[in-house]
Amino acid sequence: MNYFLVPDERTAPGPEYKSWAEDELPLDFKLQMVRRHGSETLSYAAAVQTGLCHFANRFGFLAYQRKYGHTFVLGNPVVAPNQTSTIIDEFLKQHRNVTFCQVDDRVASILNERKYWVNELGYDSRIDLEDYNFAGKEKERFRYASNWLRRRKYEIRELDFDAEVIREVKQISDSWMKTRNVSKETAFMNRPLEFTDQPDVRRFFLLDAEQKIQAFVFFDPIFSNGDVIGYVTAFKRRLQKAPSLAEQGICKFAIDQFKSEEKRLLRLGLSPFADLADQRFRHNWLLQKAFRYYFNARWVNRHFFNLQGHAEFKNRFRGVKEKTYFASPSWINDVRLFAMMRLCKLI
Repeated sequence: MNYFLVPDERTAPGPEYKSWAEDELPLDFKLQMVRRHGSETLSYAAAVQTGLCHFANRFGFLAYQRKYGHTFVLGNPVVAPNQTSTIIDEFLKQHRNVTFCQVDDRVASILNERKYWVNELGYDSRIDLEDYNFAGKEKERFRYASNWLRRRKYEIRELDFDAEVIREVKQISDSWMKTRNVSKETAFMNRPLEFTDQPDVRRFFLLDAEQKIQAFVFFDPIFSNGDVIGYVTAFKRRLQKAPSLAEQGICKFAIDQFKSEEKRLLRLGLSPFADLADQRFRHNWLLQKAFRYYFNARWVNRHFFNLQGHAEFKNRFRGVKEKTYFASPSWINDVRLFAMMRLCKLI
């Protein structure tokens, strides 16, 4: 299939949609589509994460994976808005047992019209950078973190991703993994950290007085019509001995930098199962109950994933909470949920 961009996607003829096995769809094409239509939190991850399958024609693509006979679509299709319904319908013609993970209101509405059960999965925190600042009592801890680190001779910088930096990042990542409940890289909805220089990714590092890296936060790009308009937090890691204020200090520095570059937004990513209401779409009340249980269960937060701590950290930024959705064609989801957790490498 010959992939190329055409002057007017709305009217130009295009080939039929085709399924591509893991990592077969050319990266150049995926990045072209992301730069044109990659305005959502998972758009970039859908293009660069290894191990994903894709469904595509010249208008764009969606990313998916299969597990235990179920198919899971990752986020919104990366396609022109007027092609979203088409790519979803064509995909559903060719694939069975399809679940959509972490889609926005627009895609959730399309799936709701196709008789899917649409449940809130949690929320994504959006920061509108133009009017954002760190003034006020609610954001005092960010100012404190920045001042505390500066007084102790820490420095925050962007660095080239060369061999020495990669070596230190690997050491920090290995150390950080040992402190986690799930001591391996997660995948799918949280793309794994890859030690390669990926296009347009921003990397901010906390350096001590000896210029050794103590912590880092990486940001994936968000695009609109070929331009980077903002970023999404992709990775936050630190050494055990690093200051506990490291992530907050780095995030404040990065936000100030993005504002100076006149970027429009920062997304903090999904807070799974937080603040569920399920008032807009036909939803599965049993699944809602399960999601709420997971969020509040002490054993889940202690031994698998700290859902409450994850949400609490993002709430500190006081961003705009945008609902994200899990859409399933079935009322019974026990095998489906187990498959999804295995796909995400949480169990």
